[in-house]
Amino acid sequence: MGFIRRHWRPVLTLLLALVTTGAGAYALGRPTLTRLIRPLPELATPVPRPVKVYVSGAVARPGVYELSGADRVEDAIRAAGGPTPEADLERINLAVRLRDEMQVHVPRRAPAGQGRVSINTATAAELEALPGIGPVTAARIVEHRTKNGPFSRIEELRDLRLVSAATFERIKDLIEP
Repeated sequence: MGFIRRHWRPVLTLLLALVTTGAGAYALGRPTLTRLIRPLPELATPVPRPVKVYVSGAVARPGVYELSGADRVEDAIRAAGGPTPEADLERINLAVRLRDEMQVHVPRRAPAGQGRVSINTATAAELEALPGIGPVTAARIVEHRTKNGPFSRIEELRDLRLVSAATFERIKDLIEP
């Protein structure tokens, strides 16, 4: 202990020199932030998978089409030859992205200048021209009246659950028995 008391200044200087040298060596050998950050590999853009959709209704060539999962309803209609003159494109959302096994149905406009559509004599295509009536519903209406006879009142469509209450509200002023 006597040695340190007598030579405390040179010992302290030596210790400070060792600490400073060690800190400097560490700082020089330490990886810098720019060396730690490596550029990310380029991420591959996912390729949309093909989807098959059924396009029906008021199009030139109804059928099943294979399209890209990135395509939209308007692309499916274009693939089916485009809409026919009686197509009512305002009743469908052309911007919806396609999904596999989807059906894209293009409804027909109700004939202008004509009176109400008779639910007892209208063809399935004429029924499809009504808002909210697609091919399945039109076929159910025709099938029901074929098996059970004519409808006596339009409310039977709703009461027999051939159309929903919401659809009935949309068509009640456009139809008659």
